[in-house]
Amino acid sequence: MNFKISFCTTCMNRVEHLKETLPQNILANKNYKNVEFVLLDYNSSDGLKNYVKSELAQYITAGKLSYYRTDEPVKYNMSHSRNMVFNLANGDILCNIDADNFTGEGFANYINKTFNDKEEIVLSTHQRIEKKKKRRIGKNMCEEKDFLAVNGYDESMIYYGFDDYDFLNRLQLNGLKNEPIENDRYLSAISHSNESRMANSGGVNDLEKLLIAHINPATSVLCLLLKDGSYSKATIINNRIHNGICLPTETKKHYIINIR
Repeated sequence: MNFKISFCTTCMNRVEHLKETLPQNILANKNYKNVEFVLLDYNSSDGLKNYVKSELAQYITAGKLSYYRTDEPVKYNMSHSRNMVFNLANGDILCNIDADNFTGEGFANYINKTFNDKEEIVLSTHQRIEKKKKRRIGKNMCEEKDFLAVNGYDESMIYYGFDDYDFLNRLQLNGLKNEPIENDRYLSAISHSNESRMANSGGVNDLEKLLIAHINPATSVLCLLLKDGSYSKATIINNRIHNGICLPTETKKHYIINIR
């Protein structure tokens, strides 16, 4: 079966990365016919719209690239933006590709073969065990039906860091197996600083203090005190440890978020 694959990218003021990755990714997957690239311009102010219009129009005309823009967001929200772009896509398999990530040659063929060979999986760059090489993340893919079954990304997670882990965790709790991408061919990305990575999000810039209370070996409570006087509170449960020790009954969910 040739699944229709949607490569979905969200971008806010990362046009310089996108100039390197997106054209190369389109060409790297030209031999797989049933593929689309979906780009969501998340209110960029760095000329992304003009770049797409002047340099990528040929791919839009050919039906390879769909471009969308929203003018509403003030800060970058990964969960909200990814839900938006996944819902705009038309594929059987939805694949998040961060703006700084390269797919690698023939990645769509690899995805199609993997989902044909193995049933009930989520394919990702997370939980890859490496001893010497720096871990690259930024690619997660699942079937559209599974994305809908878990209601997509949790949009209460407005800060950088845990949205992918929570999404993958809920997919696994819903019966899928995490299939890590091991081939370095598909793991290339542009190196850049954490300051650049988080420049458009509200996370670190809004944070006053982070308080952590360890409840037991599997459970911790986090409290994020923000500069505007508000706070966010979260209970984090490590399911691997939780399932291996005897603890009082708790909700089996990796991230339980209560936001005030």
